[in-house]
Amino acid sequence: MPIAVKEIEKFLSNVKERINRNEKIIRYGRGLRTNLLFDLRSDENCPWSLCISVGIKDGIIEDIKISDKSVSNALVFTLTWGTFLRIAKGHMNVGTTAVLKKKIKIKGGLMTVIRYRKYLGEVIRTIQDVISEYGGRATILLSRAEFLAPHIIIGRNVRSFLSGISAKRALIVTDKTMTKIGFVEEVKTLLEKNDVKVSVFDEIAPEPPEDIIRKGAKFAARTNPDLIIGLGGGSAMDAAKAILLCYHYPSISLERVDPGMELDIHRKAKLMLIPTTSGTGSEVTWASVISFKREGEKQKLGLGTREFIADIALVDPYFVENLPKKVVATTGLDVLSHAIESLLSPWCNEIVRAVALRAIKLTFRHLVRSYNGDLSSREKMHYAATLAGLAFGNSQATLAHGLGHAFGATFRIPHGFAVALFLPYVLRYYKDTAMAKEMVMEVSEELRVGRSMNSVVSAITSLINKVGGKTTITGFGISRKDFLSKLDWLVKLSKEDPCTYSGPKLPSDEDIRTLYLSALGE
Repeated sequence: MPIAVKEIEKFLSNVKERINRNEKIIRYGRGLRTNLLFDLRSDENCPWSLCISVGIKDGIIEDIKISDKSVSNALVFTLTWGTFLRIAKGHMNVGTTAVLKKKIKIKGGLMTVIRYRKYLGEVIRTIQDVISEYGGRATILLSRAEFLAPHIIIGRNVRSFLSGISAKRALIVTDKTMTKIGFVEEVKTLLEKNDVKVSVFDEIAPEPPEDIIRKGAKFAARTNPDLIIGLGGGSAMDAAKAILLCYHYPSISLERVDPGMELDIHRKAKLMLIPTTSGTGSEVTWASVISFKREGEKQKLGLGTREFIADIALVDPYFVENLPKKVVATTGLDVLSHAIESLLSPWCNEIVRAVALRAIKLTFRHLVRSYNGDLSSREKMHYAATLAGLAFGNSQATLAHGLGHAFGATFRIPHGFAVALFLPYVLRYYKDTAMAKEMVMEVSEELRVGRSMNSVVSAITSLINKVGGKTTITGFGISRKDFLSKLDWLVKLSKEDPCTYSGPKLPSDEDIRTLYLSALGE
């Protein structure tokens, strides 16, 4: 099922309105009277199908709707969802080549298509414009009906697996801290036991900027690895994914990467991810977050492709035994947010529920103990992070992440603290939706608290406070004046983030603004 059929219908209505007031389209379509049927078929990248019927009279769209395939006298265009997304985002041209390569199949009137090619071209450009204007809201055009995961090797001391791995040349993508504390040498030594030649690129910074990704890809091109290992927190693992992509496709535009692209980046090198923090879940997700400058401000860019699913995720609690308390706290709160929000996305399924609820239980049972230095609980939180990564990686983070991404990037607040800040406010915003009510029922049973949103929010707020998190913006030492001066920018960034629109309720611009103001505090 689509994420929200009514929202897709609104999108189609918007397209119809824009097309019908475009004088070029009306002129090019003069004399065209037909039913167009766009048969968008399921594929590996987008495993659901949708049929859109368009009734046209003299170039004017009289009717556009989600339909079945029984429309008579139809000119039928058959293509996969992946192809449609690439076209809609301007990543693929529509022309003879696309037809010859069978990316697009035409039935019922090839001559009509040739005759009205200018009309159809202008229609495609209009659809591209509308999707561009939707920004993050374009997520309504996607859906999930699957559960993806890498080969996961999990448990104490499983790092010994590295001494038997099959590879000739390995590149470790990491940061200076991992080198300094000896983790890089540990991994390198284990690899070299099997005669693997190891290179190290340790220039990764938090939310790695695009220029570092490009530099890492050039380093990979010189060392020619057949195995790339992301060793570190979310930034190192995200960077390893992006570096592998650019290593395989040096000229690719990172801003153009989307779930519909066919990349096959694992042909050149396998990808292994080893988390050394317990929070991001990047080792098991198909997302990579990097940053770039826009209008003088730092902005996060979320890349999403199934090609980022690692070949191997190696989850060994050895790497988190000596984490600083602040890192334990912020990454642990990220685990909580991932697990809770995955239950609120319309893409949630039964496997997601299973791993999310286990992650929530482990987090409430072990985060405070881990924060206070208990190594047994720290091990459990490491596993909880991977469980939560599997949950939101196969569902989606929602509005708390949409707000937290913008807030954290703008005010340089650690990611887990930033998203957890907004979690109580977002949960109350969603509280009347069916998915939020189901989440409350499930989570309240796990936590043994009252079956109300207030009870669940109270438990979450208490946990945030116990590990040094904040539940107001001013709690981070940000003045009201400074915050209000950036409010328009925050709203703008949030609107461009797909997470903002991935929950059970789609916020308006005013809703986003109100949520920020609600979280401001005294």
